Amino acid sequence: MHSNNVNKLFRLTAITNSILFLIVIVAVSSISFSTVTNILYSELSIANRTILYQTMQNVDSQLKNIDIYISNLAKNREINNYVFEESPSPLIKYEIKQTLSDAVSKNGMINDIILYSGVTKNVFSYSDTKNTFETMMGIAQNALYENKQGWVDVENAGGKLIFVKHLYNKKGVIIVEVSETLLYEAISKYRAENKNGTFFVVNRKGIVLSHSNKAYIGTNISSESYTPYILSEKPSDEPYETMYQNQKTLMFSGKSGYTGWAYISAIPTSMFMVPINRGKIKIYVLSLIIFLISVTLAYLLVKKMYKPVDKFVHSVASSIMKNHSSEQIRQNFGSFNDLEKTLSDLIEEQRVLQSEYQKNAKALSWNIVMNMLLGFDTNYDKFIPMLETTNISLYPRNFVVVMFDISPSDDLKNFKSDEFMLIFNVIQQKLDNLITQETKGCSCVVGDHSIFAIISFENHSESENVSYAISIANDLIEFSKKNFEYTVCASIGRFYEEVSGLHKSYNEAVCAMKYKAINQGDSILMIDNYLSGYEGNENLKSISDMVNGIVKEFKNFSDDDLKEYCGKLLSKMHTEGVTVEICRQFVLQTIMLIVNQYIKPLELYTHSQISGKYLNSNQIIDSCTDIKTTIDNMQKILSDILETYKQSQNISYSQNTLASQVIEYIDENYMDPNTSLNAAAEKFDVSDSHLSRVFKASTGKRFMEYLIYKRIEKAKELLVSSQHKINDISSLVGYDNQISFMRIFKKYVGYTPSEYRSMYADKDKNI
Repeated sequence: MHSNNVNKLFRLTAITNSILFLIVIVAVSSISFSTVTNILYSELSIANRTILYQTMQNVDSQLKNIDIYISNLAKNREINNYVFEESPSPLIKYEIKQTLSDAVSKNGMINDIILYSGVTKNVFSYSDTKNTFETMMGIAQNALYENKQGWVDVENAGGKLIFVKHLYNKKGVIIVEVSETLLYEAISKYRAENKNGTFFVVNRKGIVLSHSNKAYIGTNISSESYTPYILSEKPSDEPYETMYQNQKTLMFSGKSGYTGWAYISAIPTSMFMVPINRGKIKIYVLSLIIFLISVTLAYLLVKKMYKPVDKFVHSVASSIMKNHSSEQIRQNFGSFNDLEKTLSDLIEEQRVLQSEYQKNAKALSWNIVMNMLLGFDTNYDKFIPMLETTNISLYPRNFVVVMFDISPSDDLKNFKSDEFMLIFNVIQQKLDNLITQETKGCSCVVGDHSIFAIISFENHSESENVSYAISIANDLIEFSKKNFEYTVCASIGRFYEEVSGLHKSYNEAVCAMKYKAINQGDSILMIDNYLSGYEGNENLKSISDMVNGIVKEFKNFSDDDLKEYCGKLLSKMHTEGVTVEICRQFVLQTIMLIVNQYIKPLELYTHSQISGKYLNSNQIIDSCTDIKTTIDNMQKILSDILETYKQSQNISYSQNTLASQVIEYIDENYMDPNTSLNAAAEKFDVSDSHLSRVFKASTGKRFMEYLIYKRIEKAKELLVSSQHKINDISSLVGYDNQISFMRIFKKYVGYTPSEYRSMYADKDKNI
């Protein structure tokens, strides 16, 4: 017998999974269909536009050849003299006609050539057709008097293309009739490649010059709805959807820059909808098959998953029945179904309790952390194990507390608004992520706008760990600045090895946060630089300007300069009557600014932790009880920083000199197979590791990278400019093994030495 509740749960789970599968498959099918449609549509567009422009370029090329040919004919001396003859002799007429006849016979696309004299108003035709004279008279006069020439737009019912060219003497014109066959042959080629499409050419007046169906030649389409699209000065790359020849059609249009004619490819939409619909059917069939398989698998999986539950309920009920009489069971549980229901209710109650525990875990962790930080709970040994029950893990040693204060930039905003609560939660989540990325720890919200973070570290390096904490705080501040109009201020307590120090670090962070008032809530203790915002505190602004001067000119100071500036700062603080707390804040931020600006960049070069010993200067400054002692201690710390900076600068200069000497050594000895990092280190009396680090920092390349670069460049030069054998070249550039040389050359150049030499030899031949 199966439990009714288990069966019900089984059915609901199976149905839910089936619905989810269906939603996923429908979504995937829709996306797939859309993707396939776009791909087919794009391929069709690219193919038709390619054929269109190839056809247009082919026709333009032939028309330009006719243009060149007639332009040369327009320079003919006899033709230019003929236009001045009022009554030319039969001999002259014969010679002119013979010239025109030769021109027609040499170019099979030309049907007729007509001369028009602007002086005598005479028309002379190769074919002597009267209709030709009447038709061409107006064209010739317009071309001559309006100074127009080229391929002209006319009512071309006869299937002719008209070209007009001025004579060299500007007193007459040559008119050429070209057969429309030139266009039709290009269209026929298009038809062979795309049997379902229609291709036609239209002049600027909307007259069809050529068409894949010759019956449409000469048709005027200027009044059609699609004409503005195809005759546009700047045709679009996208097709135009319209009705053409009683069916829905996509038109692709291109305009010749030479003739001004429009070339149109018209493709019925049914042509590409057929493969698209086929693809749609295939996708739907495949989706249906996947859905059926998925539902079947879901059914089997759920059935298998709930089988142990059903078995458990059944076994418990059987055990109760076995060990109790029927009367006892009825008295305690009722019927068998009632017993099953009781067991199911117990299971459900356990799930509810687990869910509630997960919801309350955050509140529980907050209570544990705050009791520890406030000093209410001194059972330090159980602190970390208790946090682990709420899924928060810490390293067993090395801790620091960081306090964050979050406030809106706009004073009109308040801490109770929905916007602030949302942003506050986002910032806290970001803080948790930053802590997780760097180390282990947690954060707790305290009050309306404060967050405390406990950060633990794996190693015992105090300077490195405090740097981690500052880095996390700085990243959170930058995140808030970039994304929200809210200011995050941070203060950091001291580093403690034991858990018992968390209470002290917490109090120190709270105490440090009070310094933020100096800059009206905009400064960040020990991290950020000074911000402008002293409208109501001009005395503080003048002090800040002096401090900024110290930071700016610090690298150029001597000890005497530093002493002089510190004396002026002390005098200014006494004059302005600032408090010791404000003095400490200025001093702490000044030290941190100088460390960040002058010391930390050196660490990237020297690969050593210099700034670590200055990061906890607050321990010295916090112990000062008056302004003079605070400034004196600042001077001592800055003097030490200045000495460190100048020593590092000297080291940097020395290291750059060493790198230059090593480069010179490689340039002179790259051909020696024994040239190596070890040999260079012995020559310059330094260690391999030191030389490698200095060379990489100065050049951006490792020693062997530069040596290989030098050898390969020289090998390339020898392969191109000399006839040395490849084996000899490998020896000349420092490789005593030809196979190694060929392998390295192929890796860095992409070709074997033989291929490289052949490639450049072929280039020289072509030149």
